[in-house]
Amino acid sequence: MMANAPPAQKIYLATVLRKAKNGWTPARREKYFKLFYAFLGRKGGNSYVGYVNEARKMALANVPKEQFAQYDSISGSALLNGAGIKLAGKGVGAKGPGRNWTMAEALPLVQNKLIDRNFEQGKAMLTVSLCGSCHSMRGEGVVLALT
Repeated sequence: MMANAPPAQKIYLATVLRKAKNGWTPARREKYFKLFYAFLGRKGGNSYVGYVNEARKMALANVPKEQFAQYDSISGSALLNGAGIKLAGKGVGAKGPGRNWTMAEALPLVQNKLIDRNFEQGKAMLTVSLCGSCHSMRGEGVVLALT
């Protein structure tokens, strides 16, 4: 799992550079956009691919229009599905409680004291949903500060 963990420092630097408009040479820009392809090949939590793709799209907004298709391709557009959230062709993610909760349904459950909660069940949910790829719970998992 650790071998496939996202490279936090590189991702952070890439997200910072996504807004840079000046100082790019063709070689630098190619090297930069190839990083996104590599990031998308790593395993992360349910929001990881969407996070990387949003940074990728913001960076693509700064390339000359005539070069957009080239950098879109080398940055991994073929790895994404239409929504850009999960990798195309990869398996199904973790399954939830069997229904889509609305805020109105969930809020009363967490507003009052949370009693009789099951730490082991929460830990299992964290593991299955791959949240531990970027977050930690009681010292287990990875601590990343990307925002």
